[in-house]
Amino acid sequence: MQVLDRSSAATSFLVSPRWPYDRVFISNEALRRLTAAQGTLSEHGVTLVLTRGYESRGKRIRVAHRLGRAVGMVLFCLVYPHRYRERRAIFSPNGHDRSGDCIDLGLLHRGKPLALLPLGVFTPSWLIRRAQHVHQRELTLAWSALASAGFSVHDNPTEAMQIHCEVRG
Repeated sequence: MQVLDRSSAATSFLVSPRWPYDRVFISNEALRRLTAAQGTLSEHGVTLVLTRGYESRGKRIRVAHRLGRAVGMVLFCLVYPHRYRERRAIFSPNGHDRSGDCIDLGLLHRGKPLALLPLGVFTPSWLIRRAQHVHQRELTLAWSALASAGFSVHDNPTEAMQIHCEVRG
């Protein structure tokens, strides 16, 4: 397991842990594959930003996360009742509680962050589709590089836009 933070200079990609964390834990295999994926993207001006990996949790934090996910799921269903079937894909731990093989990424293009989910997981479907259209080139490059490096990107549109991916067997 590798521990990366914002000052991890030995990586070709950037590290920007998602609040409330200040570090990202990823497996050695995920690190190797992520570095390979970034190697193919650099020439296109695209930089991967590692935001989430394995989340080591004490009992209190685990309970708080479970409660937060439950509240988030209820609010999501109230705001988007037509997206009820997506709730588990978006609000489950999605493997972040099992190993360092599940990671979330952001993207920079020529040093500027891409707003893939401007309202986080509460981004409406029409805005997700618009972001997919606007950033189609960069997303296609990133998803393709990650697939070539041995990652599978989540098939839920919201999860795919926060580039949730997992090391394939």
